[in-house]
Amino acid sequence: MPMMPHHATVAAPDEGPGSQLQASKQSPAVRDVLLLANARREMQSAAGSESCLCLANARQVEVAGDWTEVATMSVIGQRKRIEAGRQLRAFHDELTGLPGRSLMKARIDGLIATSAADTRFAIALLNIDDFKPINDVYSQALGDALLLSLSGRIRNVIQPVNDLARISSDKLLLLLTDIGSDAVVHQIIDRVVDELHKPHLLDSHEIFSPVSVGVCLYPDHGADYESLQRSAETALRQAKSVNTGSVAFFDDAMKTAQAARMEIEQKLRNALKEHRFRAAYQPKLDIRTDRIVGFEALARWVEPDGRVFYPSAFIGVATELGLLGWVTHNMLEEIVADLPRLRRQFGPDIVVSINIAAVQANSPDFMRHLAQRIKETNLGSNLIVELTEDAAVQTHSLQKGVLPELRDLGVRVSIDDFGTGFSSLSLLSDIDADELKVDRAFIMSIDERPRSQSILRAIESVCRALNIAIVAEGVERQGEYDYLLERTGIRVIQGFYIGEPAFIENLFEKWPCEKSNQAHS
Repeated sequence: MPMMPHHATVAAPDEGPGSQLQASKQSPAVRDVLLLANARREMQSAAGSESCLCLANARQVEVAGDWTEVATMSVIGQRKRIEAGRQLRAFHDELTGLPGRSLMKARIDGLIATSAADTRFAIALLNIDDFKPINDVYSQALGDALLLSLSGRIRNVIQPVNDLARISSDKLLLLLTDIGSDAVVHQIIDRVVDELHKPHLLDSHEIFSPVSVGVCLYPDHGADYESLQRSAETALRQAKSVNTGSVAFFDDAMKTAQAARMEIEQKLRNALKEHRFRAAYQPKLDIRTDRIVGFEALARWVEPDGRVFYPSAFIGVATELGLLGWVTHNMLEEIVADLPRLRRQFGPDIVVSINIAAVQANSPDFMRHLAQRIKETNLGSNLIVELTEDAAVQTHSLQKGVLPELRDLGVRVSIDDFGTGFSSLSLLSDIDADELKVDRAFIMSIDERPRSQSILRAIESVCRALNIAIVAEGVERQGEYDYLLERTGIRVIQGFYIGEPAFIENLFEKWPCEKSNQAHS
């Protein structure tokens, strides 16, 4: 606070209001005391009764022949309140007022540090399973209201000695310290879950929001906050794998799975750092001309000892760790490096498909970086972006923002695995797609299944009207190939009957240059 001026005449603290002393007639020490007292009163009045003032000094100075008292002081209370507000925001969730991750960690670490040998407590990790869809479908304001409702219900169920924290956008951490046995933990969790399964009436909407729960115990499942949270996360994954809104308690079987997961997490990070991801190319065959017209690039993680990991072993982990984007960028670099050889071998119009998951399609930053890298390579006309069904359903921002930019680069758009998830024929009118890949579920034994044949004819009819090319996925038998060739208008097929995914060097061994135009025999 700046130094504050005060007039030369001040009242002595122990004299009546009518008595005044001239500062110039007092000794310097007394004068300073009087100045400080008077300045304190006036500043206290200005700052408010709740503030506390600290005065550094007060003295008279001569300015243009006039004497003026100057005091230097700080409003301690106000500064304390500001600092307290900063601390509150740093360690508490602004929306719910709940402790944040760091504060809950500090409490658990402190509890462990001061615990007796027989101390036991539990932590429960609660995941709001439908939080993002609720935000997307209704509004962020309604999502905020849901969080407040959920946290309020939990606090009404648990005892004051327990604690609740919000550690991420859709996760809460419950600390249970008042437990005498495992049975008590089960009882408390059951009460919490029963309360959370009731609908929430928010803004005239009746919202059902399942909450999955993973529970672990100290010291059985961890000796510190980090290990306990990992155990709770493992239990939570188990709960979600059973069904949304389920509860799982950490056990020995999960401990084994947790160790395996930690190992694959470390290996995955090293694999990304050391660029161990390779593209395995599965051919697409034009059955009308018997020519290879494209490939789908499938991710393979190759260890130095030659072991190959397929997507089922790492995609889920990469997604949870936020590393899926790095996997995709690694794949794009592989494709960019291989495309010149593919173009020489199979012609300049050969195309390669790269898969984009829903979480990536809904990230404008990721998609813009992808588009920028494609622009730098000048290979857009040789690329197809394959969107999974759920990505295609949720791509409003992609449609309006990034897709036009990709199309300007010559990149085409494909809807993958059509018919297995949320998709319907009406989806085709909502997304500007160049290609639709009919899932293996409809192609399998299609020569023997009249109902699948009828569905395929309907898909063909709609795609023909919308000028969308069709690729039949998962062709594995001669009968399926013959039916598609003789009874449909589909041109392009993909599957093990044509060829398994192969690294580029093996691809050229199977289809050397002189045979590249006669791929199927």
